[in-house]
Amino acid sequence: MDRAVTKGVLHKNQAANRKSGVMKLANTVASEKDIADYKAPAKKAPNKTGAPKKAAAKAERKKAMEEAQKAKEKNRKETQKAQAAAAEKRAKEEAEAAAAEAEAAEAEAAEAEAAEAEAAEGEEAPAEEAPAEE
Repeated sequence: MDRAVTKGVLHKNQAANRKSGVMKLANTVASEKDIADYKAPAKKAPNKTGAPKKAAAKAERKKAMEEAQKAKEKNRKETQKAQAAAAEKRAKEEAEAAAAEAEAAEAEAAEAEAAEAEAAEGEEAPAEEAPAEE
């Protein structure tokens, strides 16, 4: 490499870097004993995908959604109860109104019959009285 520098093929810093790399490799050549004694480092447990904060936030959102669902269901049931009570009250009021209307119609019919009966009696009475007066 020194020769390549003197001829101008390599820059002197590049040659120094290459020589340094070769020397590192030469110093790390392992013998058979070194290879036999070598123990591979224990493998790390793989991390779960996603950050722990992300998983915690997801669990929290899910919990909040479940609570909201429960509250919504409770409100829905209360609304249905209120609507059923209102429907019963309305039906009761309508039944009372229909009964009152039927009573009024019966009373009106009775009055009409009484008036017809009086009119019928009134017509008969003057006919009888007229000959009596003569």
